[in-house]
Amino acid sequence: MKKAILHMLGLAATAALLCLACGDNGLDRSSDNNGDVDSFLNRINGIPDTTKTPDTTRGGTDEPSLVLAEGEAWVDNDSGLIFTSDGRLITIFKHDDIWLYGDTNRYTTTGKDTIDINSETGIYSISSGMLMITVLYTHPFTKTGDINPKARYYLTISNNTNLGAGGSVSKNPDKEFYFFGEEVTVTALADTAATYRFAKWTGASTETTPAITITMDGDKTLTAEFELITYAIKFDAAGGNVNPTSGTTNVYYKLTSLPYPTRNGYIFLGWYTAAEGGTQVLPSMVFSADATLYARWEERSMVVYGPSVEHGGETYQTVVIGTQTWFARNLNYNVDGSKCYGEDGQVLGNDDYYVTLSTDEVQANCAKYGRLYSWAAAMDIDTIHNTYYWYGDDVKHQGVCPSGWHLPSDAEWTTLMDFVDSSSTAGTILKSASGWGGDGNGTDEYGFSALPGGLGSSRFQMVGNYGHWWSATEEIYDNSTSGPAFGRYMYSGGESADRLRVAQSTLFSVRCVQN
Repeated sequence: MKKAILHMLGLAATAALLCLACGDNGLDRSSDNNGDVDSFLNRINGIPDTTKTPDTTRGGTDEPSLVLAEGEAWVDNDSGLIFTSDGRLITIFKHDDIWLYGDTNRYTTTGKDTIDINSETGIYSISSGMLMITVLYTHPFTKTGDINPKARYYLTISNNTNLGAGGSVSKNPDKEFYFFGEEVTVTALADTAATYRFAKWTGASTETTPAITITMDGDKTLTAEFELITYAIKFDAAGGNVNPTSGTTNVYYKLTSLPYPTRNGYIFLGWYTAAEGGTQVLPSMVFSADATLYARWEERSMVVYGPSVEHGGETYQTVVIGTQTWFARNLNYNVDGSKCYGEDGQVLGNDDYYVTLSTDEVQANCAKYGRLYSWAAAMDIDTIHNTYYWYGDDVKHQGVCPSGWHLPSDAEWTTLMDFVDSSSTAGTILKSASGWGGDGNGTDEYGFSALPGGLGSSRFQMVGNYGHWWSATEEIYDNSTSGPAFGRYMYSGGESADRLRVAQSTLFSVRCVQN
């Protein structure tokens, strides 16, 4: 025992001599820097040094830390990790020899070697400047200095028009991302050929100049607002009626369409840039300013009338249109399979409810619009052919028309349309100048005076807005015993006279044409 005590005293004396001889030997933890023998002895005897703050990220005194100094990171090739003292784990990666910040996660450490990253647990160890995190990473990271990552900022540019119409946008330099303080010139180029102009920027800037400079200090979005250059065009019907009375140019400084005016006793010749003289305006005209267009008219010469025809106790005026002579009104000849509008059935009223007409109202419809016929009745053939093919000849088939006259074939209807203009505008030209709903009246330039007699079956509808007429032509399908017949129709809201196929049991109007 005495030897042990003397041995300890000897060591203490030796330590005291060393401290006196050397002053600051690197082991001094005293406040006045004059030597700390007690600290030295404590270390020799394995007593912890309570004057040093332990590294809580590693769990042990004097152990290496996950958290490195400023400018240092744990690196593996072109990727790395930066741990912060507030529990953040920042991934970094190298791009074109520049270190960039990646994602930020959260981490915690427990015990001596357990780490939890985004709720996933691994085991870590640090030795000789190397970090291993097993389970979570399969490769080691090396403590590396001179690592100063940069933040990436993104600039998104676009325009406000659909599918890029209106113009284009560009940025210079054009890069995937930018760094803090970097300047980017953004330019909007309007498609002036398609009549667009630049209006302003929205988003990160509200400048109204097409070229601007943006300083990157965060992610930014810029939208170039382009607007269509439009001109207001007025339509002067010059004594007639037109709807609409004005329009607006669209892309390429053009109008989408030109309205068709009407004027009783006159033929519309076209739109012109002046009331007298001027240039005729076509749909392809390019405008460069607001303008007024003027309807040009020619007083219609007297309609060419054909002979009057007696049939079924009524007299029918006829009109010559090109090489054809037509009845000037719908047939009102009573045969089986024909009805006045509303006869023995309800009609669809203006409030979309079906109502029953009085006898006087039914007869008034016959007087005004003529009778409505099934196809077999109009053709004066057996009613079975309202269901099954007739297979007969449609050329000059008399049907319910008087002798020397016949139900027009589909080809004869086409001849009429082609002569008056085309099927796309024939409705306006052939419709009567009054009697159509809304603004649907026509110009009645040839005295055809088409009226909207509607249609019927077990019920009736569309009178006042739609007119339908039979032809003598069936549509024959191969390997079939039945099919529709052709007809023509006009309606209040359109300029055309269109072909249609319909079941033969439907009730349509009839016009007769001379043999």
